Amino acid sequence: MEVPLVSRVLVRAAIFPTICCVLFLLCVALRLNGSSSAFWYFDLHALEEAKGLIAGSPKPTRSDEWMVWTPAILAQLHHQPSMPTENPSLGAGVSPLLMSVPVRHYSMLFRPQLWGFFMFDTECGFAWFWNAKIFGLLVSFYLLFLVLMRGRIALAVLGTIAVSYSSFIQWWFSSPAMLPEMLTSWAVMLLSGRVVFMDIPFWKKIPAALALTAATINFLLCCYPPFEIPLLYLGLFLFIAFVWQRRKGPFHAGFFWLPGCAMAVTALLWPMILQCWPTLQIIAHTSYPGLRRTSGGMLSLDRFSSGLLNFFDGERQHPDIFLNNSEAANFFPFWILSVAFLIYGSWLWGSNFFKETIASSAPLLLALIAFLIFFSLYAVVGLPEWFCRLSALSLTTENRSLLGIGVAGLILAMLTLRADGAALFQGRSRFFVVGLVAVALFCILLLVQTRNPIFLTRDRFLLLLTTNTLLVAAYFCARPLLFGALLACVLLYNNFLVNPIQQGLPSLLESSVVRHILAIRQTNPDAAWAAYERSTPSQLLIATGVRVLNGVKVAPNLDLMRQFDPTGSSRNIYNRYAYIVFRLPPAGQVGARFQSTTSPDAYQLLVRPTDTVLRKAGLKYVVLRRALLEEEAVGLKLIDAMPAHNFWIYELK
Repeated sequence: MEVPLVSRVLVRAAIFPTICCVLFLLCVALRLNGSSSAFWYFDLHALEEAKGLIAGSPKPTRSDEWMVWTPAILAQLHHQPSMPTENPSLGAGVSPLLMSVPVRHYSMLFRPQLWGFFMFDTECGFAWFWNAKIFGLLVSFYLLFLVLMRGRIALAVLGTIAVSYSSFIQWWFSSPAMLPEMLTSWAVMLLSGRVVFMDIPFWKKIPAALALTAATINFLLCCYPPFEIPLLYLGLFLFIAFVWQRRKGPFHAGFFWLPGCAMAVTALLWPMILQCWPTLQIIAHTSYPGLRRTSGGMLSLDRFSSGLLNFFDGERQHPDIFLNNSEAANFFPFWILSVAFLIYGSWLWGSNFFKETIASSAPLLLALIAFLIFFSLYAVVGLPEWFCRLSALSLTTENRSLLGIGVAGLILAMLTLRADGAALFQGRSRFFVVGLVAVALFCILLLVQTRNPIFLTRDRFLLLLTTNTLLVAAYFCARPLLFGALLACVLLYNNFLVNPIQQGLPSLLESSVVRHILAIRQTNPDAAWAAYERSTPSQLLIATGVRVLNGVKVAPNLDLMRQFDPTGSSRNIYNRYAYIVFRLPPAGQVGARFQSTTSPDAYQLLVRPTDTVLRKAGLKYVVLRRALLEEEAVGLKLIDAMPAHNFWIYELK
């Protein structure tokens, strides 16, 4: 008996998600992850080679992951009792609930990326956590593209790879912003929201409503407005286009489901909101990021178009005008070409031209164009301050708005391709278009080269010119499948190992330094620790589960800091999310003194370990990366020295 056509299509459409599920389970079983935590071997000057590293190299730039977030996860797991709602090593109040770390709390039901920590050991749980990011993003965007492209399976796969392995996504993959989980939840929200508007039986909408509720909660719990707000606006623009397309059809019942889901989200989150409210108030009134507001206009054209430079780069090979690769990372700006082509096509052939695109929908394409122009104006030009405050745009930043612009831009580029599988331009016009773009790219790179002479060497200049021209030529002159395949291959080649492939977390679980710290902890489990002169030792201490007075704190411990600053003159320095670095004060200094740094998320506290305030806070052990001089060690006793790792542990007498 012949299999019906619809069934064959569904089977083919299910192949990619099935492969992703199998790979996900295999990666969890093999304890594979993309952490850069192997960098701890280099930081500790370990004599042995980095263990567990299979492919790629750890990226120092990804310090948000290997130095902050991964130790924070281990701090929760190693805490006694494990996975608490309050962990002073991570911040004041219930800071763990506002982070992407495991907590014994009902909200974890809505965060499947963290379920592995409750089912498996540490390394398998971490593998679950990491691979849920990868494959959740791939599957959710594949389904989203499949719907937007009206069932074009191959193009949906290629579009998904283009989004997932863009430089911006990969270099910000493991930041505190929880970017992959956020994007996955956002895509599920759009997909399930669409289903509740469909003309299907009531009982079939219930699973979609449950998915919409759960995805919305997970999205909100990512707790990073600078990324969330652009995505919410993009979702709103797409929703308006969706409603406009179906204005004559029986879809209005969906407006009863949306308020119902909103009420369910509110009811489910309300107990957590009440629990987190004091901590949220602390964060909301911090100097950074709580009081940070913007009205846009601060994004330079260099940053806006930096996607043109995101090839053949690396950890030490980023454009000169950026601090690191994460700040330089961006999406390839295909959407500018898409907008130009749509304007050209509609001018020649009228509004019916939109029906020849894969989107086959003028409202959808116009909604994406409107969003891109709106947020580009916000980022580059700026909008009135009153409007930004009223619209919540003031809570995002120009740099972070690149996420929404990049995702919308790639969606627009894929949907603008021709539905019949032909190239956008044919005949002699192809040569003219490609030549024009090549000249424009040459002029842009030549202009950028004056500000990036070290990065844009002659060879890299030619490579970037060739690659960018080739991608643009494929976009305009090749069949959609060929263009999508070329784009996916180029991005995979450049970004696949931005996050290395590693097995387990040996650098943080098997390190001899960690074993020494844990041995001391067993003798005095309630003692407080502090690290001096560098930011990394405090984070290593946090990973072991001991109580650490400095290091990265999501919410500042104002009660402790006020004791160092009874007049409040330095409140603006320490009232922030920050890397707190303790330093020994110069001879003759009495008391403690705060010092700001060039970074908004760091400051220094010059204070002696024997300070009365630190003693009252329970400080017992002090860690340094060097041996103290005799006059510096007054009141301290050396209890453990590991010169091979540049690690010395002192105890207060």
